Amino acid sequence: MPDGMYADVMEKHGFIPANHRAPNEHDKVSLGEIYDNAGQVIPGHVRVLREKDNKTIAVHSDSYALLPDELVFGTFEKALAKSALDLTDMRIGTDYGGGEKRSRTFRQYLLPAHTVEIRPGNPVALRVIMFNSYDGSSGCKGRAGGYSFVCANTSIVGSDIANLSIRHVGDITDDKIDRLVSGLVTAMEQYVGVANDWKRWPEIAVSDDRALEVIAEMPNGSKRLADYLAHAWLRAANGSGPQTGRNLWALYNVLTAWATHGEGDGKSADTRYAREEKVFKMTSSKPFLELKAAA
Repeated sequence: MPDGMYADVMEKHGFIPANHRAPNEHDKVSLGEIYDNAGQVIPGHVRVLREKDNKTIAVHSDSYALLPDELVFGTFEKALAKSALDLTDMRIGTDYGGGEKRSRTFRQYLLPAHTVEIRPGNPVALRVIMFNSYDGSSGCKGRAGGYSFVCANTSIVGSDIANLSIRHVGDITDDKIDRLVSGLVTAMEQYVGVANDWKRWPEIAVSDDRALEVIAEMPNGSKRLADYLAHAWLRAANGSGPQTGRNLWALYNVLTAWATHGEGDGKSADTRYAREEKVFKMTSSKPFLELKAAA
């Protein structure tokens, strides 16, 4: 498939629901004071406000450090432009969580030009996901991984690539932001070597018992979810497509498919991100690493 067609495949599957041809502009935010009923400033606390309508997004102690979306994402995009990466047909998608306050931002960068074919008909392209929040739910985070076009699901490898963050406390200097950004860009430049390692995964045999050991590593998992993933594994193990068979690649795709469009409410940005966090931890678990290390 020619490089230029990968973006069309992505759009066909609808993985990124945002306007990724022309991403929405970020809401401008700033910190403001909080007042009591008498009009006096309440010490020790600040509010994050949306400048266009002066609406309060969140309230924090005065140790909170604001990191605006446009600053961290803008810095990252400038670093991308200066990198050795091929940005041909790059797509950017932005989703928001936190309801009408839009207090959480999920931003994705897909680079179809950097694609590795794991199996015939199963191309995986470079992808970066970044997250920022104003409500204290999490720090600013960035992670590099891959994106499988066959079923348009997420593919995120653990610490082999990158998982970087900045807490919303103290003095957020330009140096801290630059370190996060440069770490992601460096990881992206190293991506091809890591992705080539995925080509071994279809050849790594996985028994039902070993698959269940990995599934049992799901953080805060439930019996219902374990049953769902076990049945998904059995369907994949007995299937005939490029992401099937009793092998590590099939197991990996069972997990990542659940992260993006599995049972329940898998469509919201908040839900997808929480699931991707769990899959990331599972792929760093002892049972998964043991399988990954198999010859």
